[in-house]
Amino acid sequence: MTSELFPATPVVAVDPTTASAVPLGAAQMVLIRHGQTDWNKAGRLQGQVDIPLNQTGKEQAQLAARSLEGQGFTRVVTSPLGRAFETGSIIAAHLGLPVPTTDPGLVERAYGELEGAVDADLPEQTRHVLHPGHGADPTPVEEKGYRLGLLPGVERSRATGERGLEALRRVHGMYPEDRIIVVAHGTLIRLALDSLDQWQRFHPSPANAEATGLDDAQWAFLTGGEATGR
Repeated sequence: MTSELFPATPVVAVDPTTASAVPLGAAQMVLIRHGQTDWNKAGRLQGQVDIPLNQTGKEQAQLAARSLEGQGFTRVVTSPLGRAFETGSIIAAHLGLPVPTTDPGLVERAYGELEGAVDADLPEQTRHVLHPGHGADPTPVEEKGYRLGLLPGVERSRATGERGLEALRRVHGMYPEDRIIVVAHGTLIRLALDSLDQWQRFHPSPANAEATGLDDAQWAFLTGGEATGR
């Protein structure tokens, strides 16, 4: 069962060159969601469970790597979860870059006791508070879910987004001269972008292997006003 509020996870390869409003070659940092896993295909909530890429996911990673050829990126940093690290490793090998490093702050949102559940099979009330939509601050709807006990162990959206933002700042601080490809997870990326936009603009979750370049305002907020130089 799917709806406009709760779309099924895309299961086909996307062309990452068309996914970002910012030309990838103009971005100092690009965020890429990992390739597909069998749990993505089945619509299961993965969260922080370590599920590997399937064959489609590996092909998506290769497609993402080809889209980044000649763009001047110099380093890959990933979530430590295997599906992100493998995606990043495929990209790095294709581009002739070092083996990716990892940052634990890039792991996916924790879904607590809901991890492993088929999203579409959850009660509608649970799905409503888990996925309140991407057009406004999720906090008011989410907090109702916590009060009702519908989100046991689920990490709050704002906490996930702030964690992701701090990880991106840490990555930039470690590699200030690099143009970086960050490979992470759909909800983590979405909420980190919301946080970069100071919870005034809200983003959909990226498809598997979709790339999103940080725009000038996001980069300035990430770096404290540093110009892109491009």
